[in-house]
Amino acid sequence: MYWHDRLATWCERGLLEQIWQDAKESSEQERRIYARHHYIAHLYYAHRWSDLFEILDKGTYGLAKERYDISTRSYIQDLDYGRRAACGSETFEEGLNALPHLWRYTLLRCSLRSRADQYPLELFQLLLALNREQEALGYAEWLTDPVHKVAVFQTIAEHLARQATRRAESQQLSLRAYKIAHSTTDSYQQVLALGVLASALAEAQRWEQAEPIWKQAEQVACSITESNQQAWALQALAGSLANAQRWEQAEQVARSITDIDQQAWALQALAGALAKAQRWEQAEQVAYSITDSYQQAQGLQALASALVQAQRWEQAEPIWKQATQVACSITDSDQQSQALQDLVRALLKIGDYKGVLGLVQRSWLQVETRESAFQNFSLALGIISLKPEMGYILYEAFQSVNTFLHN
Repeated sequence: MYWHDRLATWCERGLLEQIWQDAKESSEQERRIYARHHYIAHLYYAHRWSDLFEILDKGTYGLAKERYDISTRSYIQDLDYGRRAACGSETFEEGLNALPHLWRYTLLRCSLRSRADQYPLELFQLLLALNREQEALGYAEWLTDPVHKVAVFQTIAEHLARQATRRAESQQLSLRAYKIAHSTTDSYQQVLALGVLASALAEAQRWEQAEPIWKQAEQVACSITESNQQAWALQALAGSLANAQRWEQAEQVARSITDIDQQAWALQALAGALAKAQRWEQAEQVAYSITDSYQQAQGLQALASALVQAQRWEQAEPIWKQATQVACSITDSDQQSQALQDLVRALLKIGDYKGVLGLVQRSWLQVETRESAFQNFSLALGIISLKPEMGYILYEAFQSVNTFLHN
Protein backbone atom coordinates (compact mmCIF):
# COMPACT_ATOMS: atom_id res chain seq x y z
CA MET A 1 0.00 0.00 0.00
CA TYR A 2 2.90 2.35 0.84
CA TRP A 3 4.52 2.02 -2.60
CA HIS A 4 1.22 2.47 -4.38
CA ASP A 5 0.71 5.71 -2.44
CA ARG A 6 4.22 6.89 -3.40
CA LEU A 7 3.64 6.04 -7.08
CA ALA A 8 0.24 7.78 -7.07
CA THR A 9 1.89 10.90 -5.63
CA TRP A 10 4.60 10.67 -8.30
CA CYS A 11 1.89 10.49 -11.00
CA GLU A 12 0.26 13.61 -9.51
CA ARG A 13 3.42 15.74 -9.66
CA GLY A 14 2.51 19.16 -10.99
CA LEU A 15 -0.98 19.60 -12.42
CA LEU A 16 -2.80 16.35 -13.10
CA GLU A 17 -4.24 17.76 -16.33
CA GLN A 18 -0.70 17.95 -17.72
CA ILE A 19 -0.37 14.15 -18.01
CA TRP A 20 -2.45 14.30 -21.21
CA GLN A 21 0.01 16.72 -22.82
CA ASP A 22 3.26 15.46 -24.33
CA ALA A 23 6.47 16.75 -22.71
CA LYS A 24 9.72 17.55 -24.49
CA GLU A 25 11.93 15.97 -21.80
CA SER A 26 12.03 12.17 -22.18
CA SER A 27 11.90 11.35 -18.44
CA GLU A 28 8.89 13.64 -17.93
CA GLN A 29 7.19 12.16 -21.00
CA GLU A 30 7.66 8.65 -19.58
CA ARG A 31 6.12 9.76 -16.25
CA ARG A 32 3.10 11.21 -18.00
CA ILE A 33 2.53 8.10 -20.13
CA TYR A 34 2.83 5.93 -17.00
CA ALA A 35 0.33 8.13 -15.16
CA ARG A 36 -2.17 7.90 -18.02
CA HIS A 37 -2.19 4.12 -17.69
CA HIS A 38 -1.67 3.43 -13.96
CA TYR A 39 -2.63 6.46 -11.82
CA ILE A 40 -6.14 5.22 -10.96
CA ALA A 41 -4.84 1.70 -10.19
CA HIS A 42 -2.32 3.12 -7.69
CA LEU A 43 -5.04 5.21 -6.03
CA TYR A 44 -7.14 2.06 -5.66
CA TYR A 45 -4.37 -0.12 -4.20
CA ALA A 46 -3.27 2.72 -1.89
CA HIS A 47 -6.87 2.82 -0.57
CA ARG A 48 -7.07 6.51 -1.51
CA TRP A 49 -10.64 5.91 -2.53
CA SER A 50 -11.98 9.40 -1.90
CA ASP A 51 -9.32 10.76 -4.27
CA LEU A 52 -10.21 8.02 -6.78
CA PHE A 53 -13.91 8.96 -6.63
CA GLU A 54 -13.11 12.66 -7.03
CA ILE A 55 -10.99 12.00 -10.15
CA LEU A 56 -13.51 9.66 -11.79
CA ASP A 57 -16.39 12.00 -11.01
CA LYS A 58 -14.65 14.77 -12.89
CA GLY A 59 -15.86 14.69 -16.46
CA THR A 60 -12.58 16.19 -17.66
CA TYR A 61 -10.61 13.06 -16.71
CA GLY A 62 -12.98 10.72 -18.57
CA LEU A 63 -13.03 12.89 -21.69
CA ALA A 64 -9.24 13.09 -21.75
CA LYS A 65 -8.96 9.33 -21.22
CA GLU A 66 -11.33 8.67 -24.12
CA ARG A 67 -9.36 10.96 -26.41
CA TYR A 68 -6.17 9.14 -25.43
CA ASP A 69 -7.63 5.65 -25.95
CA ILE A 70 -10.63 5.78 -28.26
CA SER A 71 -11.31 2.09 -27.69
CA THR A 72 -12.30 3.15 -24.10
CA ARG A 73 -10.70 -0.06 -22.85
CA SER A 74 -8.37 1.79 -20.48
CA TYR A 75 -11.16 4.02 -19.17
CA ILE A 76 -13.39 1.01 -18.52
CA GLN A 77 -10.58 -0.55 -16.45
CA ASP A 78 -10.42 2.67 -14.39
CA LEU A 79 -14.19 2.52 -13.84
CA ASP A 80 -13.80 -1.08 -12.65
CA TYR A 81 -11.33 0.12 -10.00
CA GLY A 82 -13.90 2.71 -8.98
CA ARG A 83 -16.64 0.07 -8.72
CA ARG A 84 -14.46 -2.18 -6.58
CA ALA A 85 -13.54 0.75 -4.33
CA ALA A 86 -17.25 1.57 -3.93
CA CYS A 87 -17.78 -1.97 -2.62
CA GLY A 88 -14.73 -1.94 -0.31
CA SER A 89 -16.08 0.22 2.50
CA GLU A 90 -15.64 -1.15 6.02
CA THR A 91 -18.81 0.21 7.62
CA PHE A 92 -22.46 0.16 6.63
CA GLU A 93 -22.66 3.96 6.44
CA GLU A 94 -19.58 4.22 4.24
CA GLY A 95 -20.94 1.49 1.96
CA LEU A 96 -24.28 3.29 1.73
CA ASN A 97 -22.59 6.59 0.87
CA ALA A 98 -20.48 4.88 -1.80
CA LEU A 99 -23.49 3.33 -3.57
CA PRO A 100 -24.04 6.32 -5.91
CA HIS A 101 -20.46 5.87 -7.16
CA LEU A 102 -21.10 2.17 -7.81
CA TRP A 103 -24.28 2.94 -9.73
CA ARG A 104 -22.74 5.78 -11.75
CA TYR A 105 -19.60 3.89 -12.73
CA THR A 106 -21.55 0.73 -13.60
CA LEU A 107 -23.99 2.60 -15.84
CA LEU A 108 -21.16 4.47 -17.56
CA ARG A 109 -19.13 1.28 -18.00
CA CYS A 110 -22.06 -0.57 -19.58
CA SER A 111 -22.81 2.36 -21.88
CA LEU A 112 -19.20 2.51 -23.06
CA ARG A 113 -19.11 -1.24 -23.69
CA SER A 114 -22.36 -1.28 -25.65
CA ARG A 115 -21.12 1.65 -27.73
CA ALA A 116 -18.38 -0.61 -29.09
CA ASP A 117 -21.10 -2.71 -30.76
CA GLN A 118 -21.74 0.24 -33.08
CA TYR A 119 -18.30 -0.15 -34.63
CA PRO A 120 -18.93 -1.76 -38.06
CA LEU A 121 -16.97 -4.70 -39.41
CA GLU A 122 -15.42 -2.33 -41.96
CA LEU A 123 -13.67 -0.44 -39.14
CA PHE A 124 -11.92 -3.64 -38.06
CA GLN A 125 -11.03 -4.42 -41.68
CA LEU A 126 -9.48 -0.96 -41.98
CA LEU A 127 -7.40 -1.47 -38.83
CA LEU A 128 -6.17 -4.81 -40.17
CA ALA A 129 -5.29 -3.25 -43.52
CA LEU A 130 -3.17 -0.74 -41.57
CA ASN A 131 -1.51 -3.65 -39.68
CA ARG A 132 -2.98 -2.46 -36.39
CA GLU A 133 -4.02 -5.94 -35.25
CA GLN A 134 -3.62 -5.27 -31.52
CA GLU A 135 -5.89 -2.25 -31.70
CA ALA A 136 -8.49 -4.31 -33.59
CA LEU A 137 -8.29 -7.02 -30.93
CA GLY A 138 -8.65 -4.41 -28.20
CA TYR A 139 -11.89 -3.14 -29.73
CA ALA A 140 -13.10 -6.71 -30.32
CA GLU A 141 -12.74 -7.61 -26.63
CA TRP A 142 -15.31 -5.01 -25.65
CA LEU A 143 -18.02 -6.12 -28.05
CA THR A 144 -21.13 -7.39 -26.28
CA ASP A 145 -23.17 -8.58 -29.28
CA PRO A 146 -22.10 -12.24 -29.72
CA VAL A 147 -22.95 -12.33 -33.44
CA HIS A 148 -20.90 -9.22 -34.19
CA LYS A 149 -18.10 -10.43 -31.91
CA VAL A 150 -17.86 -13.77 -33.73
CA ALA A 151 -17.72 -12.02 -37.11
CA VAL A 152 -14.97 -9.68 -35.93
CA PHE A 153 -12.82 -12.38 -34.31
CA GLN A 154 -13.09 -14.58 -37.39
CA THR A 155 -12.19 -11.63 -39.64
CA ILE A 156 -9.06 -11.03 -37.58
CA ALA A 157 -8.30 -14.77 -37.65
CA GLU A 158 -8.50 -14.88 -41.46
CA HIS A 159 -6.22 -11.85 -41.67
CA LEU A 160 -3.59 -13.54 -39.49
CA ALA A 161 -3.94 -16.83 -41.41
CA ARG A 162 -2.48 -15.08 -44.45
CA GLN A 163 0.74 -14.49 -42.50
CA ALA A 164 2.80 -17.68 -42.33
CA THR A 165 4.30 -16.83 -38.92
CA ARG A 166 0.93 -16.12 -37.29
CA ARG A 167 -1.18 -19.11 -38.25
CA ALA A 168 -1.15 -20.47 -34.71
CA GLU A 169 -2.67 -17.17 -33.50
CA SER A 170 -5.23 -17.43 -36.29
CA GLN A 171 -6.31 -20.88 -35.14
CA GLN A 172 -6.64 -19.67 -31.55
CA LEU A 173 -8.86 -16.77 -32.62
CA SER A 174 -11.04 -19.09 -34.75
CA LEU A 175 -11.41 -21.34 -31.71
CA ARG A 176 -12.28 -18.29 -29.62
CA ALA A 177 -14.94 -17.27 -32.17
CA TYR A 178 -16.45 -20.77 -32.02
CA LYS A 179 -16.48 -20.77 -28.21
CA ILE A 180 -18.26 -17.40 -28.18
CA ALA A 181 -20.89 -18.71 -30.60
CA HIS A 182 -21.27 -22.05 -28.83
CA SER A 183 -21.56 -20.50 -25.35
CA THR A 184 -24.28 -18.02 -26.31
CA THR A 185 -27.26 -18.87 -24.10
CA ASP A 186 -29.94 -17.38 -26.36
CA SER A 187 -30.65 -20.11 -28.95
CA TYR A 188 -31.66 -17.67 -31.70
CA GLN A 189 -28.49 -15.63 -31.20
CA GLN A 190 -26.49 -18.86 -31.15
CA VAL A 191 -27.86 -19.88 -34.55
CA LEU A 192 -26.97 -16.46 -35.97
CA ALA A 193 -23.45 -16.58 -34.49
CA LEU A 194 -22.79 -20.12 -35.73
CA GLY A 195 -24.11 -19.16 -39.18
CA VAL A 196 -21.81 -16.12 -39.35
CA LEU A 197 -18.83 -18.25 -38.37
CA ALA A 198 -19.64 -21.00 -40.89
CA SER A 199 -20.12 -18.43 -43.67
CA ALA A 200 -16.75 -16.85 -42.90
CA LEU A 201 -15.06 -20.25 -42.95
CA ALA A 202 -16.77 -21.12 -46.24
CA GLU A 203 -15.66 -17.83 -47.76
CA ALA A 204 -12.10 -18.81 -46.85
CA GLN A 205 -12.69 -22.17 -48.59
CA ARG A 206 -12.51 -24.03 -45.27
CA TRP A 207 -15.50 -26.24 -46.05
CA GLU A 208 -14.56 -29.11 -43.74
CA GLN A 209 -14.77 -26.76 -40.76
CA ALA A 210 -17.86 -24.92 -42.00
CA GLU A 211 -20.10 -27.96 -42.63
CA PRO A 212 -20.32 -29.30 -39.04
CA ILE A 213 -20.96 -25.77 -37.74
CA TRP A 214 -23.91 -25.34 -40.12
CA LYS A 215 -25.26 -28.71 -38.97
CA GLN A 216 -24.88 -27.64 -35.36
CA ALA A 217 -26.70 -24.38 -36.12
CA GLU A 218 -29.59 -26.33 -37.68
CA GLN A 219 -29.81 -28.62 -34.64
CA VAL A 220 -29.96 -25.61 -32.32
CA ALA A 221 -32.62 -23.95 -34.51
CA CYS A 222 -34.79 -27.09 -34.55
CA SER A 223 -34.50 -27.37 -30.76
CA ILE A 224 -36.19 -23.98 -30.25
CA THR A 225 -39.70 -24.66 -28.92
CA GLU A 226 -41.26 -21.26 -29.63
CA SER A 227 -42.57 -21.54 -33.20
CA ASN A 228 -41.95 -17.97 -34.40
CA GLN A 229 -38.43 -17.87 -33.02
CA GLN A 230 -37.66 -21.26 -34.55
CA ALA A 231 -38.89 -20.00 -37.93
CA TRP A 232 -36.73 -16.87 -37.68
CA ALA A 233 -33.70 -18.95 -36.75
CA LEU A 234 -34.20 -21.35 -39.68
CA GLN A 235 -34.81 -18.42 -42.01
CA ALA A 236 -31.52 -16.82 -40.90
CA LEU A 237 -29.71 -20.13 -41.35
CA ALA A 238 -31.13 -20.55 -44.87
CA GLY A 239 -29.82 -17.07 -45.67
CA SER A 240 -26.38 -17.97 -44.33
CA LEU A 241 -26.27 -21.09 -46.50
CA ALA A 242 -27.46 -19.14 -49.55
CA ASN A 243 -24.73 -16.53 -49.04
CA ALA A 244 -22.22 -19.38 -49.19
CA GLN A 245 -23.99 -20.72 -52.32
CA ARG A 246 -24.98 -23.95 -50.59
CA TRP A 247 -28.22 -23.83 -52.56
CA GLU A 248 -29.65 -27.31 -51.93
CA GLN A 249 -29.00 -27.06 -48.18
CA ALA A 250 -30.50 -23.55 -48.11
CA GLU A 251 -33.67 -24.71 -49.85
CA GLN A 252 -33.96 -27.75 -47.60
CA VAL A 253 -33.71 -25.56 -44.47
CA ALA A 254 -36.18 -23.01 -45.89
CA ARG A 255 -38.76 -25.70 -46.70
CA SER A 256 -38.37 -27.20 -43.21
CA ILE A 257 -39.99 -24.06 -41.74
CA THR A 258 -43.48 -25.09 -40.64
CA ASP A 259 -44.91 -21.55 -40.47
CA ILE A 260 -46.21 -20.90 -44.02
CA ASP A 261 -45.64 -17.12 -43.92
CA GLN A 262 -42.09 -17.45 -42.62
CA GLN A 263 -41.36 -20.20 -45.14
CA ALA A 264 -42.56 -17.88 -47.92
CA TRP A 265 -40.19 -15.15 -46.68
CA ALA A 266 -37.27 -17.60 -46.68
CA LEU A 267 -38.06 -18.95 -50.16
CA GLN A 268 -38.50 -15.43 -51.58
CA ALA A 269 -35.05 -14.45 -50.24
CA LEU A 270 -33.60 -17.66 -51.67
CA ALA A 271 -35.16 -16.99 -55.09
CA GLY A 272 -33.57 -13.53 -55.07
CA ALA A 273 -30.15 -14.94 -54.13
CA LEU A 274 -30.40 -17.58 -56.87
CA ALA A 275 -31.33 -14.90 -59.41
CA LYS A 276 -28.31 -12.79 -58.42
CA ALA A 277 -26.14 -15.88 -58.89
CA GLN A 278 -27.75 -16.32 -62.36
CA ARG A 279 -29.12 -19.74 -61.49
CA TRP A 280 -32.20 -18.95 -63.55
CA GLU A 281 -34.03 -22.30 -63.64
CA GLN A 282 -33.64 -22.95 -59.92
CA ALA A 283 -34.66 -19.37 -59.08
CA GLU A 284 -37.80 -19.69 -61.22
CA GLN A 285 -38.66 -23.05 -59.69
CA VAL A 286 -38.32 -21.69 -56.14
CA ALA A 287 -40.27 -18.50 -56.94
CA TYR A 288 -43.21 -20.37 -58.49
CA SER A 289 -43.33 -22.75 -55.53
CA ILE A 290 -44.08 -19.93 -53.08
CA THR A 291 -47.70 -20.16 -51.95
CA ASP A 292 -48.00 -16.63 -50.52
CA SER A 293 -48.93 -14.25 -53.37
CA TYR A 294 -47.08 -11.23 -52.00
CA GLN A 295 -43.82 -13.14 -51.48
CA GLN A 296 -44.21 -14.88 -54.86
CA ALA A 297 -44.55 -11.49 -56.56
CA GLN A 298 -41.40 -10.34 -54.77
CA GLY A 299 -39.48 -13.44 -55.83
CA LEU A 300 -40.61 -13.17 -59.47
CA GLN A 301 -39.75 -9.46 -59.50
CA ALA A 302 -36.21 -10.18 -58.26
CA LEU A 303 -35.79 -12.85 -60.93
CA ALA A 304 -37.10 -10.62 -63.72
CA SER A 305 -34.83 -7.74 -62.65
CA ALA A 306 -31.80 -10.01 -62.64
CA LEU A 307 -32.71 -11.35 -66.11
CA VAL A 308 -32.98 -7.79 -67.49
CA GLN A 309 -29.62 -6.85 -65.98
CA ALA A 310 -28.16 -9.91 -67.70
CA GLN A 311 -29.83 -8.71 -70.95
CA ARG A 312 -31.97 -11.84 -71.18
CA TRP A 313 -34.98 -9.86 -72.37
CA GLU A 314 -37.05 -12.73 -73.78
CA GLN A 315 -36.85 -14.67 -70.52
CA ALA A 316 -37.61 -11.59 -68.44
CA GLU A 317 -40.82 -10.51 -70.23
CA PRO A 318 -43.08 -13.43 -69.20
CA ILE A 319 -41.70 -13.29 -65.65
CA TRP A 320 -42.62 -9.58 -65.40
CA LYS A 321 -46.14 -10.37 -66.65
CA GLN A 322 -46.52 -13.16 -64.14
CA ALA A 323 -45.22 -10.96 -61.31
CA THR A 324 -47.78 -8.29 -62.26
CA GLN A 325 -50.63 -10.83 -62.43
CA VAL A 326 -49.72 -12.25 -59.04
CA ALA A 327 -49.43 -8.77 -57.48
CA CYS A 328 -52.83 -7.76 -58.88
CA SER A 329 -54.40 -10.95 -57.53
CA ILE A 330 -53.46 -10.18 -53.91
CA THR A 331 -56.68 -9.76 -51.94
CA ASP A 332 -55.22 -7.74 -49.06
CA SER A 333 -55.37 -4.13 -50.32
CA ASP A 334 -52.34 -2.94 -48.35
CA GLN A 335 -50.19 -5.86 -49.48
CA GLN A 336 -51.35 -5.43 -53.08
CA SER A 337 -50.48 -1.74 -53.02
CA GLN A 338 -47.03 -2.49 -51.57
CA ALA A 339 -46.37 -5.25 -54.12
CA LEU A 340 -47.33 -2.98 -57.03
CA GLN A 341 -45.19 -0.14 -55.66
CA ASP A 342 -42.23 -2.51 -55.46
CA LEU A 343 -42.81 -3.54 -59.08
CA VAL A 344 -42.92 0.09 -60.22
CA ARG A 345 -39.65 0.85 -58.39
CA ALA A 346 -38.01 -2.22 -59.93
CA LEU A 347 -39.16 -1.25 -63.43
CA LEU A 348 -37.94 2.33 -62.97
CA LYS A 349 -34.59 1.03 -61.77
CA ILE A 350 -34.02 -0.96 -64.96
CA GLY A 351 -35.40 1.81 -67.17
CA ASP A 352 -38.52 -0.03 -68.38
CA TYR A 353 -40.74 3.07 -68.52
CA LYS A 354 -43.24 1.43 -70.85
CA GLY A 355 -43.65 -1.32 -68.29
CA VAL A 356 -44.31 1.30 -65.59
CA LEU A 357 -47.04 2.89 -67.73
CA GLY A 358 -48.65 -0.49 -68.43
CA LEU A 359 -48.63 -1.40 -64.74
CA VAL A 360 -50.19 1.93 -63.74
CA GLN A 361 -52.86 1.58 -66.43
CA ARG A 362 -53.69 -1.98 -65.42
CA SER A 363 -53.90 -1.24 -61.70
CA TRP A 364 -56.12 1.83 -62.23
CA LEU A 365 -58.45 -0.14 -64.51
CA GLN A 366 -59.03 -2.57 -61.63
CA VAL A 367 -59.97 0.19 -59.16
CA GLU A 368 -63.55 -0.16 -57.87
CA THR A 369 -63.58 1.95 -54.68
CA ARG A 370 -62.48 5.46 -53.69
CA GLU A 371 -60.19 3.95 -51.05
CA SER A 372 -58.53 1.77 -53.68
CA ALA A 373 -58.07 4.82 -55.93
CA PHE A 374 -56.26 6.66 -53.13
CA GLN A 375 -53.99 3.65 -52.58
CA ASN A 376 -53.10 3.76 -56.27
CA PHE A 377 -51.84 7.34 -55.93
CA SER A 378 -48.52 5.84 -54.85
CA LEU A 379 -48.26 4.02 -58.21
CA ALA A 380 -48.85 7.27 -60.08
CA LEU A 381 -45.71 8.63 -58.39
CA GLY A 382 -43.72 6.38 -60.73
CA ILE A 383 -45.09 8.27 -63.74
CA ILE A 384 -44.73 11.63 -61.97
CA SER A 385 -41.03 10.93 -61.34
CA LEU A 386 -40.63 10.62 -65.13
CA LYS A 387 -42.87 13.54 -66.04
CA PRO A 388 -43.39 15.92 -63.06
CA GLU A 389 -46.21 17.90 -64.70
CA MET A 390 -48.37 14.76 -64.43
CA GLY A 391 -48.50 15.44 -60.71
CA TYR A 392 -50.45 18.66 -61.28
CA ILE A 393 -52.81 16.83 -63.64
CA LEU A 394 -53.51 14.13 -61.03
CA TYR A 395 -54.12 16.78 -58.38
CA GLU A 396 -56.49 18.67 -60.69
CA ALA A 397 -58.38 15.43 -61.35
CA PHE A 398 -58.73 14.93 -57.60
CA GLN A 399 -59.88 18.54 -57.08
CA SER A 400 -62.42 18.42 -59.92
CA VAL A 401 -63.99 15.22 -58.56
CA ASN A 402 -64.14 16.77 -55.08
CA THR A 403 -65.82 19.91 -56.45
CA PHE A 404 -68.33 17.84 -58.43
CA LEU A 405 -69.26 15.75 -55.37
CA HIS A 406 -69.67 18.80 -53.13
CA ASN A 407 -71.94 20.48 -55.68
